[in-house]
Amino acid sequence: MTQPNPFQAPSSDLAAGPAEPASLIELARAQKLLIYAILISFAAIVFRGAGGLLMGLLGLVSSVLSIMGIFGMAAALRLSTLSKVLLAISMLIPLVSLVVLFVLNAKATKVLRAGGYKVGLLGASKR
Repeated sequence: MTQPNPFQAPSSDLAAGPAEPASLIELARAQKLLIYAILISFAAIVFRGAGGLLMGLLGLVSSVLSIMGIFGMAAALRLSTLSKVLLAISMLIPLVSLVVLFVLNAKATKVLRAGGYKVGLLGASKR
């Protein structure tokens, strides 16, 4: 039976580079969902006169994307459960929901830029 040498130096592949934190990847994905939700919300406002069905469909898609993005972003930022619930409730108030989405997007942008991501109009990408 062979036992590992406890005095052997640890080996690692330095060429691979540092691994990305999983929370930054999750944050980038959640931010992309939030950005799409904001854009679809604006599209719903623009097409408000086109008919109730189109506006209702765009509103539903925007709501689903924003809630998915909020919970993903809250998990990546390690927000408390109370904060998650308050953010989800705020999505029910029409203009407040857009303000909340913009504030969360700004917070995510700040964290992602500090983590080495390039953040553009449609989300983050690794530099």
